[in-house]
Amino acid sequence: MSSIEEEMKSAVSNMVSKIKNDTELYYWFINFEPDANDGYMWTSHPNIDKISELVDSDGHSGASFAVCLRETKKFLMNEIQEQ
Repeated sequence: MSSIEEEMKSAVSNMVSKIKNDTELYYWFINFEPDANDGYMWTSHPNIDKISELVDSDGHSGASFAVCLRETKKFLMNEIQEQ
């Protein structure tokens, strides 16, 4: 696994943990779908800002944050389906 892949895996793990620690944010996130024209990159919802603040130490660019949100959503939805 490349260092970039390892960094993203770590960032997703951190984001999953931070979202799961806030029940209200967790339920909002698993039910939220960004506008098709905006995606996560251009979404201006306050909860996206909250997630960004929670994972600020990961040093995301806008693009890596958007990718991390997508991967986190995929992870959480898979977890739900496995229950």
